[in-house]
Amino acid sequence: MNDSNRCNRTIESEDKKIIVIFAIIYPIQTILTLVTNLIVCWLVYKTKRLRTPGNMILVSLCICGMLQTIVFVLKTIFTFSKDEDVCKIVHPLLKYIAIITQAHLIILSIDRLFAITFPLRYIKWVTVKGAVIAAVVVWVIGLFLIFAISYNGEEGKFWKGMAHCSRNRSLRKTPHKKTNMVVKYSCIYFLPLTIIVISYTISFRIALSQVKEIFPMTEHNMRKKSALKAARTTAILIGTYFILYTPSYVSVIVHKLRNRGPGYGPCNTGYYVRLITSNIWLAAAWINPLVYTMTNADFKETLLKLFKRCGVKPVHSHSADLSNDSKRGK
Repeated sequence: MNDSNRCNRTIESEDKKIIVIFAIIYPIQTILTLVTNLIVCWLVYKTKRLRTPGNMILVSLCICGMLQTIVFVLKTIFTFSKDEDVCKIVHPLLKYIAIITQAHLIILSIDRLFAITFPLRYIKWVTVKGAVIAAVVVWVIGLFLIFAISYNGEEGKFWKGMAHCSRNRSLRKTPHKKTNMVVKYSCIYFLPLTIIVISYTISFRIALSQVKEIFPMTEHNMRKKSALKAARTTAILIGTYFILYTPSYVSVIVHKLRNRGPGYGPCNTGYYVRLITSNIWLAAAWINPLVYTMTNADFKETLLKLFKRCGVKPVHSHSADLSNDSKRGK
């Protein structure tokens, strides 16, 4: 009983510290997410040559990233406010946003595979309109799953197993089935990763066999070269996401396997681990568009032109001007 009281006092004191940390981190995370994703969306909207099928999927992915950050912040707010009803909805919503995100990554990998394998047919068959329809279908399926789960949750069968963010002990009386939960989370992680790895393995095998055929620079070979560059950029995007997502996935699986009951809070070390890893995963929402903008030549060039129009000189441009001035002085 004394240990329990001490733990409860520790939870109350540590909660205040964590809330202060969140009050500093989350505004920064939210601002970075909104700025980086909105820049990508704005560049695609303003620049006609950037309105490619792959970039339209990327815009949908940016919207998903912004929504993920907003939902994650709401989840944290309702965790500490102990609003059970909203908390039970926000947690599954966050998980299914992750599924929608990975579905977008699968579409991007398949898009690059098709562009490399059939560069000429790709132009005829894969259109901007088709990419928009594919993105809408992904969102509709995701929303359908959310509504379906919400309906089951009203009967109390689903939510008792899924409401992890609330500290109410009554929600945790129903024991979790470790096997089912581990299988479910493993499918969410490994299924999209397997599809992406297979598609990229095929893509790069074809790319390696076609490297020697790039020259002479005919129109067909130029399309191949462009597709290879786009595939490399998309691979960096997908790799960055899974690198940031993997620690969160591992911590959740370990938590499910240990399953020590209702303990949740600073008296439980796993709480801190899940808190850190989930915030690392959240950072993917702004790191990915930043990485894509910096590694994609077209996006980078368009962004530099935007800076010049706004009167902002990039660092490398300023250094180039200095070197030119020094040459003139000589």
